[in-house]
Amino acid sequence: MLWAGLFVVVIGGVLLYLARKAADRVLQMKATETSTVSALRSLIDEVRKELGGGPSEWRDAVELKGHVGCERPIQAEMSGQPAVVVRGSVVREVEELREEEDSDGNVTSRWVSRTETVNNTSLETPFWLDDGTGKIDVRPGGASFTLQKVVDRFEPAAQVQRGASITFGSFSFQAPALSHRSSYRVKGYRFTEEILPVGAKIYALGEVSDTNDGTALHKPQDKSKAFLLSTKSEEEMVGAAESQAKWMKIGGIAAIGLGVVLIIFGALELVTG
Repeated sequence: MLWAGLFVVVIGGVLLYLARKAADRVLQMKATETSTVSALRSLIDEVRKELGGGPSEWRDAVELKGHVGCERPIQAEMSGQPAVVVRGSVVREVEELREEEDSDGNVTSRWVSRTETVNNTSLETPFWLDDGTGKIDVRPGGASFTLQKVVDRFEPAAQVQRGASITFGSFSFQAPALSHRSSYRVKGYRFTEEILPVGAKIYALGEVSDTNDGTALHKPQDKSKAFLLSTKSEEEMVGAAESQAKWMKIGGIAAIGLGVVLIIFGALELVTG
């Protein structure tokens, strides 16, 4: 019980840490005023003039809202849509027969559902954000994305024979051969794909810099600062982060309280045992 209590306290601490991170995101989103690309360009031009021309090495945290554009977008395999970020997965949904023994020694068997990820796709490419006043390059590496789900398809196991190939769009998947076990059965395969499509309206929070590599929005050098690219609005993002911070804080405090109780009982058991 003592070790269980310590484990629960650690979980509580992790939840409080994550709650703090979510609260920091809310603060950053609320504190950062929405900029326009033209205003940023003007500011960078002024800084360059003061320094005698050339890249200014200026950088700052910014918030932008606009539409996605790209000359050479990625063709999402499952949906076939042009996109700048693609996240795809194939998950096998299975059931396993497990035996459980109660305190009286009685053994019962039940089927337990779980999932196994058998394929992952993660693709992204540089693009630009156009807010109507101008365009700015976006380098999406390291961003936290909120994407559009464009494929959510389940194929029952009966329709996916061993070794058979499933094809839709340009995507092709061959179900792997499985060993036959009486305690294991496959329910089916779930195919999902999320994208940041060309033309989508996005909310962006990150850092803009003017360097030898050009002027672009990217992941901040300060690791405590967020880099968000979202198809949701700022209001939706703030609401989701506030809710996340609230419930994680409640869960963290509750877990620490329970853990302390378990530690006390565990310590008493050691003393009296």
